[in-house]
Amino acid sequence: MNRRAFFKSIALLAFAIIVPYGLSQTSTEPVIHAEPQRLPVFNVRDYGATGEGKALDTSAISVAIKAASSAGGGRVLFPPGTYLTGTFELLSNVQLELMAGAILDSRNVADYEERLSRQGKITEDSQCLHTHCRAAHS
Repeated sequence: MNRRAFFKSIALLAFAIIVPYGLSQTSTEPVIHAEPQRLPVFNVRDYGATGEGKALDTSAISVAIKAASSAGGGRVLFPPGTYLTGTFELLSNVQLELMAGAILDSRNVADYEERLSRQGKITEDSQCLHTHCRAAHS
């Protein structure tokens, strides 16, 4: 047996041993891909927000956020419209979802409260007066 034939037979032997071993190690059980859990939706209009840009919707938005947090988490949904709002607190496990055409707005400084931060400092929420939250998708 020449050298080339020897190495060829060794390679075939190794292939014959390794490939079936590798195939036997694969799982035959189906792989289950869990869908991400969909959070419940809390539509601000169901809590009294008008989205017409005329009435202050802060209270309705706050109630929707509290309801979502009390339920263990959820998405607070803003359908298209202009929601006049001042300061509201975003609670744990709550996501804000603005649909295309949804705008959070108020240019009235009185709509914004001064609040104590966790460090005990007064913060000015009115700095957000000229920042409009608009839906990312148009």
